[in-house]
Amino acid sequence: MPVLTHETLQRHHRRCVPALVRLRMLMEETQAVALTQGLRVEMTLLMDEIMAELRAVDRVLVGQATGSGRSGPVAAFLRCRLVRLETAAAQAETAGQGTDLPALRRRLRHFCALAVATWKVQLGIAEFSKASWLRLCSTGLERAGQAKSPFLEAAGL
Repeated sequence: MPVLTHETLQRHHRRCVPALVRLRMLMEETQAVALTQGLRVEMTLLMDEIMAELRAVDRVLVGQATGSGRSGPVAAFLRCRLVRLETAAAQAETAGQGTDLPALRRRLRHFCALAVATWKVQLGIAEFSKASWLRLCSTGLERAGQAKSPFLEAAGL
């Protein structure tokens, strides 16, 4: 996978971290204080921010897979992950409208867990794409009768 794509993924994931940390902090705050409208709004904005970054990474990964014949399966798989995350966000928002704070914390924990899992899946797809790209380069070099580059040898390909 080109370096630019890898750096793009890392940048989007780094942007998720503060929102994810703040969301977890808000889960703890709701134990000690009543759930105010301001907290509800902040939780919704944080979930929206996390989802926006994960959607952006999906677009990068699907774009990377375009032309390889894998864009359809990659897009479908990632879309399923995002649908689960969107459902968890909607459930957390619904729980936030009520007064059942333990239910809200469970829903927020579920959202955070799915966000982290989606993040890991995206990184896994990126690594798979990187390995496939390296194999393709390696195969092309061998077919051309050229020696492998030190980079490909270090990668074990």
